[in-house]
Amino acid sequence: MCNTTTGTISVDVQFRDGGSTGRKILTSVDIPAGSTLEILSGQKYILEATDDIQIKSDTASSLDVVMGVMEIT
Repeated sequence: MCNTTTGTISVDVQFRDGGSTGRKILTSVDIPAGSTLEILSGQKYILEATDDIQIKSDTASSLDVVMGVMEIT
């Protein structure tokens, strides 16, 4: 995740299992201006088709996110 603004932002990340209540991965983590934060380094989340990961910033248009995804068909 990369903060693309000139100020600190606060980020939440959660995993949702098929639309159920989310499980928090990170809550209100600050990312300083122009900085990056890597989470799940070397770890994996295995998701079903109905699962999702939500990433939210407290500031609009402030966060770029890159995720590596492998789909088995």
